[in-house]
Amino acid sequence: MRPSHVPARALFILWAATLAAGLAPLLGAPTEIGRPLLRYFPPGEHLRAQQSQRTIQANTGEMYFANGINLLRWDGVRWTWGRTTYESAGIRQFTQTADGTVFVAGAGLIGFVRADGLDWEFVSLAPQLPAEASNIDEMRSTVAIDDAVYFADDRKILRWHQGAFRVFPFPTPPGSHGARLHRVGNELYVSALGRGLFRWTETGPEPVCDDPVLHANRVITLDLETDGTLTLLTSDAGLFSLGADGRLRPRETPMNRWLVGKRVFTALRLPDSSWAVGFSGSSGDGGLRFTPDGRFAGPIDTTLGLAVQTVRDFHRDREGGLWVGMEQGCARLEWPSPISIFDTNNGLGSGSVTELARHEGALYAGTSEGLYRLVPGDDAQGRVARFERLIAIEILSLTLADGTLFALGQEGLYRVEADALIPLLRLPLGSRRLAVSTRETDRLWVATTQGLRALLRTPDGWRDDGIVPGLAEPCLDAHEDADGSLWVTLAQDTHVARITPDGKIERLPRDAPARTRPPEAEVVRELPHLVRATLREVTSVRRETVADQPVLWIGGSGGLIRIDLSQPLPAPAPFAAQVQARGVPASGTLPREHEPLTFQFGAVRQRPTHRVEYQTRLHGHEKDWSAWSTRRERTFATLPAGDYRFDVRARDSDGVLSAPASVSFSVLAPWWQTGWAYFGYALTALLAVAGIVHLRTRSLHRHALQLEGIVAERTEELARKNAELVRLHRLEFDEKISARLAEEKARLEMLRYQLNPHFLFNTLVSIRASLPDSATVAHGMVERLSDFCRLTLHRSGGGELTTLHEEMKLLRVYLEIEQARWGDLLRTQLDCETAIEDTPLPHFLLLPLVENALKYGRATSPDRIEVRVTARAAPEQGLVLEVANTGEWIAPETKGAVASLGIGLDNLRERLARHYPRSHALEITPSAGWVTVTLRLGPLPAR
Repeated sequence: MRPSHVPARALFILWAATLAAGLAPLLGAPTEIGRPLLRYFPPGEHLRAQQSQRTIQANTGEMYFANGINLLRWDGVRWTWGRTTYESAGIRQFTQTADGTVFVAGAGLIGFVRADGLDWEFVSLAPQLPAEASNIDEMRSTVAIDDAVYFADDRKILRWHQGAFRVFPFPTPPGSHGARLHRVGNELYVSALGRGLFRWTETGPEPVCDDPVLHANRVITLDLETDGTLTLLTSDAGLFSLGADGRLRPRETPMNRWLVGKRVFTALRLPDSSWAVGFSGSSGDGGLRFTPDGRFAGPIDTTLGLAVQTVRDFHRDREGGLWVGMEQGCARLEWPSPISIFDTNNGLGSGSVTELARHEGALYAGTSEGLYRLVPGDDAQGRVARFERLIAIEILSLTLADGTLFALGQEGLYRVEADALIPLLRLPLGSRRLAVSTRETDRLWVATTQGLRALLRTPDGWRDDGIVPGLAEPCLDAHEDADGSLWVTLAQDTHVARITPDGKIERLPRDAPARTRPPEAEVVRELPHLVRATLREVTSVRRETVADQPVLWIGGSGGLIRIDLSQPLPAPAPFAAQVQARGVPASGTLPREHEPLTFQFGAVRQRPTHRVEYQTRLHGHEKDWSAWSTRRERTFATLPAGDYRFDVRARDSDGVLSAPASVSFSVLAPWWQTGWAYFGYALTALLAVAGIVHLRTRSLHRHALQLEGIVAERTEELARKNAELVRLHRLEFDEKISARLAEEKARLEMLRYQLNPHFLFNTLVSIRASLPDSATVAHGMVERLSDFCRLTLHRSGGGELTTLHEEMKLLRVYLEIEQARWGDLLRTQLDCETAIEDTPLPHFLLLPLVENALKYGRATSPDRIEVRVTARAAPEQGLVLEVANTGEWIAPETKGAVASLGIGLDNLRERLARHYPRSHALEITPSAGWVTVTLRLGPLPAR
């Protein structure tokens, strides 16, 4: 049974009046807050249809709009349109699941938005509806709880979960417009006219409150307070609190005073507990804004700059903006925010603000259109602050001196008094800025195009003292600091002028450390881009404290902005770049011959003044990031084979960088450059190497067999020769001595026995004794032959080595013997450097070469024979020995040309190899009728 028969609206009006009387002392505080910064999106130019019914922001930052039957998306730069269904009469509601999927409901419409990067489309869920729930003529409410989505109309509630619908009957009275769904934390509440308030459970709705107020009023919003109570905003009865006891009580807040007699159509409670409320047409449309404590904060109507005031929806984006859906278009407000603006919408006019000053508690603004005074707002009366114009002449500057507000105009100096300007002094044209002297209370300074002008107040009025000597040049500004120094900004120089308290003029660079600036000058550098872009050009700055709150006023060509410094400016919301590749398949692998690749990218900033720029880089093709640009697309015609990654990052106008996005892909190489091809190449190379090695091994094996045969044959031959030598000389050799040593010894003995010197020496001595004394030639020849034999027999030291001196001595005796034989047909020459005569040398090393020179020279020289023996030092303690003879070279393979045993050179090579291993060289050079044998010897190895 309903406990009251008094109409809820009457009770609410009575209670609100009582509450207003109790809260009267809290109301009526003057305020100087301007209107929120706003951007309006009119229909036609941006929206396809007139009405913007609902708004929601996706996780990636884009805004979706229910624009009649059209589903629109705004990414901060451009609009795109998604087709829903022609059978629908319009989109009514949006909601979003935990994974970011946006669901859509409306008249004959149910589905979701499938987004793939920058692409998106509407997907209808109507074909999956159960037969008993196929009638969705008017889905008026939808809410998502985690991954479950609930839809409601006037007969049922649908739950979409894990790809299927479940139907819960929930009939509502005729004309109630169906159930309304409310999300409170992770719980779902349901309300409806005539049915009260319910909490949703797994089995369906469970009653929570059946108060008559809820039967008679729609619940617009439902919020959970920190104390556990629920706050309900009703359509016609204001705000209520629902306690744990289930009782509904009016909420004590000044906000209810403003809701009396109004029918709420839509409302949104913001994270800081401030409110935006929109009214229905029967209440005059429009809306109101309220502070967290329920005080009036301002209207939502055409006074803000909106084209119409039929509010249909509110939505807050992640950057702190409030979106307002209206009957014609939509708008985005920077609210709640410490930043507000005064412009033509609240009385300031369109002129550039030149100077601000506060006099007798009122704020004055000088602009290019006149002098304005700020009239504070009154939240008790619902009046917002606005400017009123006092006089319509251009004001160049304002300054306060000794309790008087002075204004500088084009024609001279004025005093501001009440609502009028009192002329004080006429000045030449060209004035720019007015400054007051802190040392002389009767002195004013005027920066002009002619220079710095000085004004002085006398008992007879103000006097123009003319241009200050030394500063007769265009000046932009002037101000005095605490020590009385006057700083003057010069127009045509990079310096500033400083007039010291004693009158001295100094010129300093504009960035000189000693220069003092007004504290407001540093503030301008730190202004967010939103302020700078709105004002376009900053022309004046004023910082002050009003009612114990620090406030910053910034004037420009776009109006006057007020910043409440007691509230922190909102931190930049993080944002991320998105990229989509056109022409890259899902596998990420492209053929060698591919179509041009186009990468489209974007990063969403909804604040209207933001200009998002992008940097891109294609890893594998580019080393560095590209220059910043607003382009949102890059195309690559052809790319060589390889692995690539396209990166993009964004930054907004405040310099905030986005999270980067990337797309990885690869371009296939031609078949001859693929991994399988390289594997084949490697395998082929290995097989080729293996084949070559096999063939080479076989060849070497055959060659080894041949060598083994030759060795066996030579061994057999040597064995036969050895046996023959044993038979001929009847000598016994030690089988343990190597065949090579035996052969060399045999050859050496053969060389020595060729001369049989001992026998010849004894014989020659006997022959010389028997010769008559008259045979002097014979005596000499026999005597030299005897000396030669003696030299061969008697070796110094008895070893294998002699000296180069002894070897040359032996050769000299030998050649004297041959000279005696040949006479004038033989000419000999022996040259040896003295420094190398003691160099050790094997015995008889040069004798075979000299014998060959005589033998072959005699056979090939046409007449006389010349033999030349030379010995000289070589680098690193070596020797160079040369034996040269006239004649021609006879190759060893030429048989029968000259009688020879053929063992001379072979024997010499073997001895060289034994005595000078790897440190000798034997060269034979025929040239111009001479044959030269050159023997290069290194030092003898230690033995």
